[in-house]
Amino acid sequence: MRFECGTVRDVSVPERMVLSEIDKGGAVRFRVLIIAADETGRILAAADGLRPPTPGDGADRQALLPMRESDIGNELWKIEVDYRTGPVFIVNNRISGLAAQIRALPLLQGLILPHAFRAILQNLNPSGESDDDDLWGDNWRRFSPRSLSFKGARTNTSFPSL
Repeated sequence: MRFECGTVRDVSVPERMVLSEIDKGGAVRFRVLIIAADETGRILAAADGLRPPTPGDGADRQALLPMRESDIGNELWKIEVDYRTGPVFIVNNRISGLAAQIRALPLLQGLILPHAFRAILQNLNPSGESDDDDLWGDNWRRFSPRSLSFKGARTNTSFPSL
């Protein structure tokens, strides 16, 4: 979908923009492009992986692991890591109420989240080793314990058993 919002000099955002092609399962990300006004289609600036604010967000808070509901076959949940926008916790929408139960029940969170975090940390590059996760990796490095070693983080032996 594309919305015309005027020029940099004369911003004119439409009063109503209907997002009819959005995955309603969550974890929505946007790309904003600033295009040259001379109709060449030349991209002057871009921002990728932007997400709308959610309740509880603030200047110093944003979701570290957004949840999305999707049909993932026989799996209850899984982690998908997009190296541009970061990890997403995907919950099977074929199981009615599962996402709400995970949000509400600490027991389910305690059973699932350690394994989800391990999967994410195994995909995280050590700081400065690669630019692949620059958009999301720094937040996870700050979140993870200081004692956690990132040496060989892509192997199963890097993290203790839970």
